[in-house]
Amino acid sequence: EKILRELFAKRPDDQQARLALAEQLSVDPKKIPEAVAILDKPFAQGSFIGSKAITVRELQVRTLVAAADLRMRMFQDSKVPADRDALLKKIKDEVEQVDGKEHDSLRVLMLRGKLQLLQDDVLHASPTLERALSMTGKDTDSVTGGGIVHWQIVDLLARAYIKTGQTGRAKDLLTDLVNRFPTTDTDQ
Repeated sequence: EKILRELFAKRPDDQQARLALAEQLSVDPKKIPEAVAILDKPFAQGSFIGSKAITVRELQVRTLVAAADLRMRMFQDSKVPADRDALLKKIKDEVEQVDGKEHDSLRVLMLRGKLQLLQDDVLHASPTLERALSMTGKDTDSVTGGGIVHWQIVDLLARAYIKTGQTGRAKDLLTDLVNRFPTTDTDQ
């Protein structure tokens, strides 16, 4: 954390440094508000073209997704209705911003599904997350190729199915996940 803070102090406009520091801070629930404040800093302005523009856009989307995810965690922990309302408004705004940059992408669908679950809108969360799950691709057994994202979506989707009483589908999803990654044989 100390190294990332030093890097952020030296390069406050470096979006990658902001993301790295925010991710590190978010490990400690008490530091999530600080992480969100770092992510909420305005993006560096400039007229970027070509690959630089694509990189900047990707960093903007990653920042919005990270901020929305952290706000969702804050929303779950908050007991103050006014705070929850303000967080929900900001989360919805971030989801819409991401959707505006990459309409109905995997990230948008996963974020929207999480938001729907957060609001107990399981009727819409299940199809949203099913669409996201179908987009994770065939290479779901590895950390790269959508593996972690696939696992996260399966977890969210299973929760949605459990909330709607569709435990059979939830069990199928989770059983498939466990079967893909059997436990390590400790007898060796």
